[in-house]
Amino acid sequence: MTDAAVHSAKKVFSVNQIELTGGGGTDMRIGMDKAMSSKEKPHLLIILTDGFTPWPSDAPKAKVIIALIGSSIDVSSCPSYAKVVKVD
Repeated sequence: MTDAAVHSAKKVFSVNQIELTGGGGTDMRIGMDKAMSSKEKPHLLIILTDGFTPWPSDAPKAKVIIALIGSSIDVSSCPSYAKVVKVD
């Protein structure tokens, strides 16, 4: 989990293992860089966000799914390398 800093990084095998933490001041570059620099590189990054964040300009070597929460942000603000799903 990340906002202005990384709070935790762990493998999960079930939605029940996910604990949401943090809150505000998000810079997804920090979280995505941390995930991709870990010893065991992820194959998939699932990002839940309101979209008000800077994004890495280069695509990571993992698939990226962005769950864009709320209706105040345009999908076009998300990076083209990601699959974006709007969640109202």
